[in-house]
Amino acid sequence: MNEYDFAERLAWSRGQRSNTHMETIQSLIAGCASVEQTTPELDRKGIDYIARLRGGAALAIDIKERSKGVSDHWSKSPLFNQVEPELTLEYWSVMPYEDQPGVVGWTLDESKLTDYVLYTFDPVDTQEVFLLPFQLLRMAFRRNAVDWMTHFHPKTCTTNGGNGNGGWTTQSVFVPAWCVIEAVADQMRTNLSS
Repeated sequence: MNEYDFAERLAWSRGQRSNTHMETIQSLIAGCASVEQTTPELDRKGIDYIARLRGGAALAIDIKERSKGVSDHWSKSPLFNQVEPELTLEYWSVMPYEDQPGVVGWTLDESKLTDYVLYTFDPVDTQEVFLLPFQLLRMAFRRNAVDWMTHFHPKTCTTNGGNGNGGWTTQSVFVPAWCVIEAVADQMRTNLSS
């Protein structure tokens, strides 16, 4: 189990790499005219950037950036015969404890207003980034959560709240990118016949 200061991690996620995130978003989204970093209020709701398209549409993007060295824990993909990046999927944002009910993780949150999730990594680990549509990712995780939580062994992380706010424990599972992408694609093609 790891321990992190929430304020420190929030500052790190909004820190020096923001220009890189903005450039990455602009290069990935066809027709993107501009990218702006959001307010701290929107950031707390899971929207780190707004990408504005030439035609006027606004896309809410949540960045999931992994710190340097995570590739040390990745395993070889049976499909590609190489080490495959793993994508973090949060099952519990706050795990249930005694009589406290817990808070569902961001990946399963049906109130989340995010359009896309952008997974980024330190260049030492991989140059790849993954831009996934949030609602399809949420549905794929809901459909596969039990299997993935069993097969890929979830990890917990205790975070102190900073400023004397107490702490909480989150639970996430780290799933190979190919597996997540395949599950998201499965959400787009379904047979409705009985």
